[in-house]
Amino acid sequence: AQPPVGILVAANILAALLFAASHLPATFMLFGSLTPMLLFRCFLLNGGFGLFFGWAYRKYGIQYAMAAHAGVHLISKLIWIIFI
Repeated sequence: AQPPVGILVAANILAALLFAASHLPATFMLFGSLTPMLLFRCFLLNGGFGLFFGWAYRKYGIQYAMAAHAGVHLISKLIWIIFI
């Protein structure tokens, strides 16, 4: 039996918040501090992607969520290479 959609959405939100929080050390290393604006940026960007990856997992399966996560890393690294 499939859990209710509300439970899945709540779990996705919690997982996205934890996903974003797990990126706080990298944010600190990159910027040297954690200001309120950097915290907002970290949770907005990483949490937003976490919500997307959770949706992709529910809709298409783990392999597509993992491919999307890898794709985001690949694109972000290319952007860093181009602009730095």
